[in-house]
Amino acid sequence: MILDHYYIEDYEGVLYTVVGNRHPPGYIYSYAKYKPSKNKTPWCKKGVCYKRAFRTYSPKAVHDHYYVKLYDPYYDAYIPATPESVIKKIYDPVKRVYEMIVKPQDSIEEMAGYYASILAREANIPLSNIGITGSILPRIHNPLISDIDYVIYGESSSRKVIEVLSEGVVEGFKPFNKTKLYEWCKRLSRELGLEVHHVMKAYRIWRRGLMSNTKEYSITYSLDYVEPYPGVTWKTIGVVRIKARVENTYKTLNYPSRALLKDYMVLSRISGTVIHPIKEVVSFENLFLPLLFEEGNRVIEGILQYSKDLNYSRILIGVKEYRGFIIDADTG
Repeated sequence: MILDHYYIEDYEGVLYTVVGNRHPPGYIYSYAKYKPSKNKTPWCKKGVCYKRAFRTYSPKAVHDHYYVKLYDPYYDAYIPATPESVIKKIYDPVKRVYEMIVKPQDSIEEMAGYYASILAREANIPLSNIGITGSILPRIHNPLISDIDYVIYGESSSRKVIEVLSEGVVEGFKPFNKTKLYEWCKRLSRELGLEVHHVMKAYRIWRRGLMSNTKEYSITYSLDYVEPYPGVTWKTIGVVRIKARVENTYKTLNYPSRALLKDYMVLSRISGTVIHPIKEVVSFENLFLPLLFEEGNRVIEGILQYSKDLNYSRILIGVKEYRGFIIDADTG
């Protein structure tokens, strides 16, 4: 079983990040994150150094540089995928956490393992539901510059982690200070084309912060099982902006995130026509996760898709065809 944020390595040594828990037979949805380099870089192991596969990991950059793309009727789009036949090694985030706790190899492994144990204890969840991803997972990290990237598996464990971190009392997990928060928001505002204050309203300590006030950490959330493929069929019919009330579901704390839409009002038909009721939103942009998990009124702009199987529409966010956005409509 290969889940979201596992890493896979092909026979050429390229390291890929797994995307989601739903994959077509014989393939794994993923994107290249690091590839071997002839030059010295910050990311090395056993005499081999790695460089980032892309300068920026926008949906378009990943799609344009990937040689295998499969049409997926669930998204009505071509998705980058890695054939299982070229996979040499699979990196399990949960097993890696245990390795760091039992026998850490450096200061960042010791820190990441220690605080994973703290988080499991304080949230009262199994340690087996916490994984480590990013450069630490395949052991190419640099203790001086690498961040600590956790992934929480399972809906119940994810909700417990969010609850306890929101209280702000878990040892080692601190929010960004004002300077760091502004820098982070400014960078994302440029990438996503949003105002800084809109990005700031999506920041949560349970997604990102500073560990022991020194290392930046991130936390992603995922279901702990493989989802069926292909599922229902969707067709793109336009681009729309709406205002709606969002309600989370068991699939909100997952990648991509899904939430239900209630009491919506169409603000703009950018293209196409809205005929069928719009009942859900799906987002590939992790910044918007808090705005889908926490119920409230949102302005949502993205691709409008319709499913004959379900006889309703949804909005898709964060894909190469149209990035879209979700902003808080309650506080402006």
